[in-house]
Order: sequence, then structure tokens, then C-alpha cells
Amino acid sequence: MAESSISVAMIVRDEAARLESCIQNLWAFAGEIVVVDTGSRDDTPAVAERLQCRTARFTWTDDFSAARNASLELCTLPWVYVADADEWLDPEAAMLLLEHAENPPDRAWRIETVTYTDQVFRADAQPTVPGDPYARGFPCWYSSWKVRLFPNRPDVRFTGRVHELVNPALEALGIPIYNSPAVVRHYPLWNAPRNASEKAAFYLELNRKKVQDAPDDAAAYAELGAQLAELGRHAEAAAAYYEAVRRKPDQYDWLSELGSNLALCGREAEAEQALRLAVRGDASLHHAWRNLGVLLARREAWDAAREAFQSALAIADRPDYRQLLEEAARKSGIPRNAAERPDVTGR
Repeated sequence: MAESSISVAMIVRDEAARLESCIQNLWAFAGEIVVVDTGSRDDTPAVAERLQCRTARFTWTDDFSAARNASLELCTLPWVYVADADEWLDPEAAMLLLEHAENPPDRAWRIETVTYTDQVFRADAQPTVPGDPYARGFPCWYSSWKVRLFPNRPDVRFTGRVHELVNPALEALGIPIYNSPAVVRHYPLWNAPRNASEKAAFYLELNRKKVQDAPDDAAAYAELGAQLAELGRHAEAAAAYYEAVRRKPDQYDWLSELGSNLALCGREAEAEQALRLAVRGDASLHHAWRNLGVLLARREAWDAAREAFQSALAIADRPDYRQLLEEAARKSGIPRNAAERPDVTGR
């Protein structure tokens, strides 16, 4: 147990199989660990108690924010770090959190989460490097950022039934948010109590309720679209992303997802239009360039496909992008070496 001013706040359910390794990892930087159980049918509460955590039970109400906020109520130290049972931090990340907590609790820290998965067809999936000590056998990973470490204050609370965020409270209070160099390793499929399809169906129902709660919330529709896409329901996903973009047209990443899902349900002309609008609005969306290139290649517009793949590769040097570019260059008659050195000035 560390000498620390950080309270770790967790909500859990049926996590007995992987909770012990998670909590032992958290004690490297935590001054206390709060575990709120939302209805486990296994030994999760007993495991948490045995590992010297402060535990409580919370009746599940289909609202992640309500459960998260119940865990915050039990935290007693100046800083709060929010964790889940399927996560792990290396010693360097733990030391960085302790360094952050040496500052007065007048700021918050956004931390990168690297999620290891077998979903190799995700647009943002990156192949794991051979010998990666954190991969645990998973073939790929993707990255996201969220606020994890923030001041323990009664006016800093989560909002949102699902995909809950503390950011709105921090922003309303004028508390600055900084990016941390720490990295959280996330393993949602490792030793999981539910399989991926069950978890996705659970989140889908909560996403639908979130849209019902806030029918004008563009982000709620985008979250619903992402969940439907994960389940392979691409026509429904496209409809949800359309509603998101209709409410917030300048979110070009959502427009890109709209195009991708339209393509996957066979509406290729509409998909191409959406993807072109996405890269026109934000030329850094390499996934949109890649998907636009695939659509162009399908109709044998090889020169245009090559240019799209060049744009994708110039932004993100990925082996799959390089392979697509080489194929398009071969089909369009451009020498391989020339294709690998794209001129993207003016994009």
C-alpha cells in the first residue's frame, strides 16, 4: 500500500476472476481503494474486502453515472482515480500518477487507454508488435483518452447513463484538464465474466435509453451508432450516425463513421459522399481516406483510390495501408517506389 493522496474509485459486477490482480496492481499508487458492487452473483465483494478495500453495494439502476457517483461519495483522499477491473498499469504509469498527485488538487488528468482486442477489422485497430509484453496474446489494439484523475470534490460528478463523463463538471468549474504521459492497459476480453456479444447487447440497451433521455444529444446518437456497428447492425448504425451528424454537422469523425456503415450495408454512393465530406472537413482522418480508397477501388477508379491510400499512409504509416496502396499502384500502373512517396502537399 503506497503513501498516497489518491483514492481509487471502482464499480464492479461479477469480477471475482480478475479483481485480485487488478487491485494488487492498484495498490502500487493508491492510498485507498473504494469498490462499489452493483449486483455480483459471485465472490466479488469478498475478494475486495479480503484485499483491504472499502466496499459497498449499490442497486443497479441502468445508469453508470449513478453507480460511479456512489463510489465517489466514499472516497476520502484529495485525489480520485477511476479504474475498472479489466485494466492494468505498469510501474512507470503508477509513478506518474503519484507525481501528478503531488500537485494541489486544482487540475485533472486525461490518460490514454490502450485496449487490447481480437477485433482486427476495427478501422482504428493497430497490430500488436511481436514481443509486446502487454499484448497477452491479443493480435491488435486501439487507443482512446479519458479523464481518470481529478480532484475529490462534491461538485465533481459523472453525467450520462452510459459512456459516462466527468468532463462537464470539471469544465463548468473551470478546472483545467491536462494530458498525462501515463498509459492504462485495458483487457475487456481477458478472463471476462460475459462474452463480447452479451456485453455489447447490454450497452446497446443503455445507449437506447440514453437517446430517449436526451433526444437532442448528438453524442448519444453517435454512441448508439458505435454500439450498433459493433454488433454488425450497419444499417441501424448508419441511421444513428445520420442523426448525430444532423445535430452536429462539424463532427467529421462521425461523418466518417456514417460513410463506413453506409458502405457496409451496400449504399456505396451515399458512403462515398459522406467520406468525401469527412476528409474535406478534416483531412487528418486516415480511416476515412482508407475507406474512401476501398470504395474507389471497388469501382476500379484506381488512380483516385491510389491518391486516397497515399493520403491515409501519409497520416498513419500502417502495413495494411501500405498493402492497399501497393495494390492500387499496381492496378493504376504507377511504379511501387513512386507510390510509397506520396506528395500530399495542399491536402
